[in-house]
Amino acid sequence: MQRAQGTWPIEGDATAELQPKPAESLCWTFVLANKFEIDIDLALTETRSTIQINLHATIEGTAPPGNIPTSLALALI
Repeated sequence: MQRAQGTWPIEGDATAELQPKPAESLCWTFVLANKFEIDIDLALTETRSTIQINLHATIEGTAPPGNIPTSLALALI
């Protein structure tokens, strides 16, 4: 069942097994960016900006009055 879902069992310390996964993902992202001549600095900057804009719009549109100010919420990301 787990193979069909694309997951694998964790044997032992889950943190120790999962800790290298984000770094592996980043390494492969850099490899692909280099291979396809993508300016990763520009891509990250533009993506972060888009996320902030969309998050700001979502917070403004859905936050009940009196919740965390938008500027504070955006500073947390």
